[in-house]
Amino acid sequence: MVLQAFFYHLNDLAVINAWILYKEVSLKKDPKAKVLNQTPFRTEVAEIFCKMSKSGALKRGQPSNEVQRQLETKKKCPRVVVPPKDLRQDAVNHWPNWKGWSENEVKLVMNPDRIDGDKEFYP
Repeated sequence: MVLQAFFYHLNDLAVINAWILYKEVSLKKDPKAKVLNQTPFRTEVAEIFCKMSKSGALKRGQPSNEVQRQLETKKKCPRVVVPPKDLRQDAVNHWPNWKGWSENEVKLVMNPDRIDGDKEFYP
């Protein structure tokens, strides 16, 4: 029970931090823009998580050839959950482009010259 409360508390902190960043970025882009309050923002985040498809249900028992049948059947187009319009069209690069790092190194920014793009936010 304690771990569940701890998980929900960390999740709550993450949503609050995301809302603060959303508010700052929205006001920097357009100072006159209407920014969502925390409650509608939480609702939007919850809707996005509910619409995300699961990567595959775990099944019990012996493995069947159902996966092979699914691969053989040709589908017209894959169904994908479309994120909300605000998220799709915000034109914000959410992840910086790293330069001079190998894949095995820890990506900790000590020098702001080693990052491309927006130099205001550091991970």
